[in-house]
Order: sequence, then structure tokens, then C-alpha cells
Amino acid sequence: MARAIALAAAALALTAPPLAMAKGKPLPAPNQPPAPRLTKAAATRIFLADHKVAAWLSRYPHTRRVVDTTFKKSVWTVSIWWGDAGEIATGKVDDTSGAVTEAWTGPQVAWKMARGNPGAFGGKEINNTALWLGFCALFFIGLADLRRPFSLRNLDLIALLSFSVSLWYFNRGDIFTSVPLAYPPLVYLLVRMLWSGARGRLATGAVPVWPVWLLAAAAVFAAGFRIGLNVSASNVIDVGYSGVIGADRIAHRRVPYGNFPVEDGRKACGPADTAG
Repeated sequence: MARAIALAAAALALTAPPLAMAKGKPLPAPNQPPAPRLTKAAATRIFLADHKVAAWLSRYPHTRRVVDTTFKKSVWTVSIWWGDAGEIATGKVDDTSGAVTEAWTGPQVAWKMARGNPGAFGGKEINNTALWLGFCALFFIGLADLRRPFSLRNLDLIALLSFSVSLWYFNRGDIFTSVPLAYPPLVYLLVRMLWSGARGRLATGAVPVWPVWLLAAAAVFAAGFRIGLNVSASNVIDVGYSGVIGADRIAHRRVPYGNFPVEDGRKACGPADTAG
């Protein structure tokens, strides 16, 4: 009797799904992603209202604008194109909070290194503020004429170190502040070079402040520390590889142009970067 009851219960369980479907009540699909909270139009409107995006889009007439908004894994991705300019803005909107989590405009759209991602150039450690300023201080103190603080030699060193200001903004994705700040030291170095060439000499005539053995020891320490960072916490971009390859070709008396390595049938170095 107990066995018969168990068999009947099993048969009823097997027939339950078809019966539910027959009554017009489909069972929910397993692992079905939840429906988005925001609508496509709402996500687009939130992204367009972002201050950074709105300021950049104000440069372009509205008539030729094309907007594409897609949803995946609780995130809305919004991309904006305009005529021959191509994609001029892109970013992400969180569906749960409705906040704009990413907003990239202008050169930041195609060139991801302009977005201020940590470690894009040289790795995260060398761009650490404290470490970078330490190297700057070592460079200045080791080479400056401390007995004549207003000497031309010290001004040259300050001009070289001022590139750090441009780098600071670049590492934070503020490309439109970073680029103009690189021009003053470049102009200074050009004028300094022309002036030195006209005079026929470059040396400032200052004698070393520190003993040679101390400068040599500091140079060895700095070089070893930098090599350690290269090995443990650094990355190399295409320009870095190109410089080494080009130097190797020149050292072997070969023209660099047209003699760089090609992939052909070899294993690719990495995935293709379709976003530039």
C-alpha cells in the first residue's frame, strides 16, 4: 500500500509542469536575469545629463547625434556618435543606483590610456606620489647648486622637474590640463638650447656640491631601486618595445623602418585592441 502511494505521488510530480503549462501559467526559467529597473530612455537621459558629458556634447549640434544604449549585467552602456567625428562619448550607468559610474569624452573614448587608469604607464608603484617626489628630491638635491639657489643650473633642474605637474594631471585623466602644462618647460628648454648654442657653451661653471663617491653611490642605489621596480611592479607599452627594437636594429646596422617583427603565423603577443 505504501509503495502504491509513493508511485502515485511521483507520477503526479512528473505531470505537474505540463499541467501548469496547459493552464497558461508557464514556470519561471531558472537563472533568468532580473529585468532592468531603468528604462533605456531613462538610462540615456541620466548619462546625457552628466556634467562632463553635457559639457563635451555642447560642442556638437544635436541634429547628427546618434545614441546607442545597451544593457548587460545590471549596467547600461551608452555610446554617442556624431557625423565624421565618430564616437565622441561613452560611459556606463548603474541600473540599481542610477549613477553614472564611467564617463569618457573626446580623446578618452578611443585612447584608454587618457582615462587615468592606475598603472597605465610604468606601473602603479613608480607613479605613487610619495615615491615619485622622492626621486624628484634625490635628482634635485644631488645636482643642484645649493650655494647659489637662484643659479641658472637650478632653474634648468626645476624646468625638467616641472614635467611632473603635467604627469600628475595625466595620471588622473585630466588630459586637457596635462597637455598645456607640458608646453612651458618645452619652450624653456628650446630657448635654453638656442641660447647655449649661440654662446657656444652649455656648462654653468658650477662646481659639484657633493663628493663624487656619494653621487656615484646614490646613482647606483637609484638605478638598482628602479630595476627592482621594473622587475616586480611595472608594465611596458608598445612605445617601450619599439624603442628597444629600434635600438637593436641600429646597433646591428639595420634600418629600423620596415625591419620590425611581424606576427605572420606566430603566436600573437596578446588580444587585439579594437578600441585603439
